[in-house]
Order: sequence, then C-alpha cells, then structure tokens
Amino acid sequence: MIFITSTWNLMITVAATWFLLFSGGTFAAQDENDDMKRRKNYLLYKIYKEYTSPSAEDRDSAHLSMMDGVVWKSDRKRELLVEVIATSAGAEQVLQSAFEISGFEKTGCLTYHCTGFLPMDNFLDLEAQPEVMAIRPSIPSTNQAGSVVSEAFESLYVDLVRASYPSLTGAGFRIGIISNSFNISEEAITNWDDDIQSGDLPGPNSVKILREYDGTDKSDEGRAIAQLIHDIIPDAELFFSSGSGGSSTFVMAIKELADAECDVIVDDITYFSEPFFQDGNIAQEANKVARDQGIPYFSSAGNSGSASWEGPFVSSTESDPSGCVYHDFGEGDIYQGITTLLNDTRIFLQWEDRFQSVNGSPGAGRDLDLILWQLSGSNRTVVVQDLDIDIGVDPYAMVVLPAAGSFEISITLCNGTAPSLMKWIANDTAVTIEGNVSSSTVIAQQNAEYTAGVGAAFFRETPRFGESPPKKEDSTSQGGTQILFEADGTRKPASEVREQPRFVAPDGCINTFFGRERDY
Repeated sequence: MIFITSTWNLMITVAATWFLLFSGGTFAAQDENDDMKRRKNYLLYKIYKEYTSPSAEDRDSAHLSMMDGVVWKSDRKRELLVEVIATSAGAEQVLQSAFEISGFEKTGCLTYHCTGFLPMDNFLDLEAQPEVMAIRPSIPSTNQAGSVVSEAFESLYVDLVRASYPSLTGAGFRIGIISNSFNISEEAITNWDDDIQSGDLPGPNSVKILREYDGTDKSDEGRAIAQLIHDIIPDAELFFSSGSGGSSTFVMAIKELADAECDVIVDDITYFSEPFFQDGNIAQEANKVARDQGIPYFSSAGNSGSASWEGPFVSSTESDPSGCVYHDFGEGDIYQGITTLLNDTRIFLQWEDRFQSVNGSPGAGRDLDLILWQLSGSNRTVVVQDLDIDIGVDPYAMVVLPAAGSFEISITLCNGTAPSLMKWIANDTAVTIEGNVSSSTVIAQQNAEYTAGVGAAFFRETPRFGESPPKKEDSTSQGGTQILFEADGTRKPASEVREQPRFVAPDGCINTFFGRERDY
C-alpha cells in the first residue's frame, strides 16, 4: 500500500545530494463472518457490495465509508488499484485468462503477483477464477515533502561548500527519483513549465520522465523532490519513474532508473503490504541495485513515528461465535484502545509467517483476524473487520479507521499455532495507543540491508541553526523492526535488527507548489 506523507521528500533528497557532494453487537453476526470468510478479500467485497448498490446515495456513502484511501484509476472511480496473488509462480502467464475475463488492466507483474486496475463491476468474475489465490487493495503511501530556494541549501552547509568548491554542482551526475507523479496533478498551483520559467527546475533536456502515473493519488511529489535536488546540485540530470500503481510498478521503477545509469536513487513511497519481518520484493530490488550495481539507494523513513504495537499472541478465555480465540492484551483485556486525530488512518497487522506473494508456497501457516470496534457507553459495535483466510497466502490484515476519534482493536487466532511475534503499524503518527505503547515503524526498503533510510529533523533544529545534534521530528518513523527471514523465506537462526534509518536530514522547507509548512 502506498502512503504519501509530507515530511520526507526533502530528507531523501538531502541524503542523496549530500552523498554526491562528498562522495454490530459484541461480536460480528455469524452469517456475515461466514460470508466474508468465503471471499478472497473482505474489504474489496464490501466495496463491491456498496459500489454496486442501485442507490446513488448508497454509492456516495460507500465512497465516504469504504473507498477513501484506496486508489482509483481516475476521478470516475470505476477501476480500483489492486494486487492479485497467483496460485503459482509466473503470475503474468498464470493470471492471463483471469485478467481477460475480468477486464483487469496490468500495471506490472512479479513472480507471484500482479498489480493493476480492476473494474469493480467485475470483482466477482476475477474472484471466481481458481488461479487467483487472493486479491487486496494496493495503497501506495507517499512521504511528502527556482524562485524558491529551499532551506536545505543552508542547513546542509551547501552554501559554504559551494563557496569553497564552486565546481561541485552535480554536473555529470544522474539522480533517479521514485514517487507518485511528476507533472499531472490538478491540485498543484504550478506545473513543470512554470518551474522551468521560474528557474526551479531545468528544461526537458535535463529531466527525463520514464514512467508517469495518473491514479487518483497523484500529487506530483516527484516534482517536489526534483526541485529540492535542483537547488542543491543544479547541474545534475534528473530521472523520474513512478512507483505508484502497485509494488510491482515500484520494482519496475527501480530497474528502469538503474538501467538509465542513475548514480543515486531516492524514493518517498511505502507499501505497508510489503513484509515487515523480511526483505520483500521492493526491498530485494533496492538491495540488488545498491549491492550489485553500486548505486546508493536512499529511502524516506516514513511518517509513522512510533505508532505501532508488537508482541506474542496470548490466548484469552474468550472466543467469537466461529471459534476464533481472542488475543489477551493484558490482564484479560481483549480490546486495545487507540485514538487518531485524522480521517482514514489505517492499521496494518502482520505476524511471523512467510509471504506467498514474495516466496511462493507454503505462505502463511496461521489465520489471524483484525477487528475494529467503537464503544458508545456500554455498547461495543464492530466498525470493520479483516476476516480474510490467510493460510497459504500472506500473514497480513488491514482495517481503516473511518474518522478521527477513539476506537478499539481486537486480534483473533482462527487457525494454526499462536505466533510468538505479531506487529501492527499505523500509517501516520497521529495515533495514540492505550497505555502509551509504542514500537518501531521502519519497514520494507527503508529497513533493507543495503539501503539507507532517512529520517527527518526540522531545518531550524539542525546544527546550522544551533541545535546539535539535530532534533528528530516526532513523526519520523522509528527503526528497530526485527528481520526474521532470509530473502528466500527461510527462517534466520536469530532475529536481526538493522541500524535504520541511517541518516537524518532537514525537513520543513519550501517549494513552489506545496509552499511552506512544517511538514514539507
């Protein structure tokens, strides 16, 4: 899943350029649970049911309650960005017939899964195909970030370096950028032509767009990154390839920038459907270009702060009507309170099993469900629940908090032995957890073995402005996520904790179309 969060474009830019310069009731109704357990994705089925409602009012309601945060091909909201996991290797060939039947438009394929846009009217057609093991929404998360010169120029001492070494302008270097879009946003107040006229970006001879993107989550984050790089090394060539469109598209973007002979690659996208506890498809490709091709890879650490919980599954004495056992969060409490300040906060749960979408069979050996509750007086009701059958697929569940407010989470074990490690992460830092619980949130390519995750410090809280060492933003994602599996899915003899993020760089800077806010 992709999230575009605002603190990070500058940080990854800075790290890369600096390197160049120097080298329903208490329990859900049983019939609904059974129905959901037969689906290949509970959330997509819910969206399909609301989407195909004959009432226009219901469709609007569906958009508000279920469809915010997912990615559509266009504002018409007909085709939804999804990941489709195949039953065997060679996903593009295995799934070809299913895609033809359902009108699925591929954006990319890896060994065990493909991503692309699914006409929601045809969801049941795709779900019915036996070669389709699972389907889930693909939600890229972006970490956001001329006539405007960013404060990174000063906070990184670039002005002093340039005074002593005026030839260090990036001439002869190629910088690869992965983000959502470059020059297609309808919300930005400037476009590429405007930036060329104002001197904030070079012309087309020095900027190459290898892959553009036109989903509903487009915001031209790639152009924001390019402006910040251009401020620091104005003579470097800039290359852009969109990492939105699914994790397979992200992998293709890495390959395209490496093939274009970029000297450094930076990104600001997180997919929370990538494995927490091993290097997944994106992390493995980033490792490959960094380790085997010598291309430094810098990745925005993210905006989740320490909004996470982890621990072993502890069986309680309570079960739901279908026999799934509730996790005991402590002292017999099967509910964990959380509060969010934002709409559309997402909670992603994973546990210590292999990912079929990365390594193939056997996939997950346990089936866990994630339930979101709302408490009103003494009445506790289900808001949404992830009831997908996980056995043989991926150890992954997700719920969306529909609005700002207070909620509760439950986790149930429906099949398999109790995992000794589970972990959930929120996609933003505006989440507080009952008991002031916190945990690591750096994952995927930001936590890969050969990459450099980059955290954030407000530019006025850096040594140049009198704060030494730099004071990290509370929102910057925290390192320490355990790696339990090798890249091929075999269990490591002992867990590994990597020193990520490796760098901290300034944020809070300006560009021509996001303006100045602390989060950019």
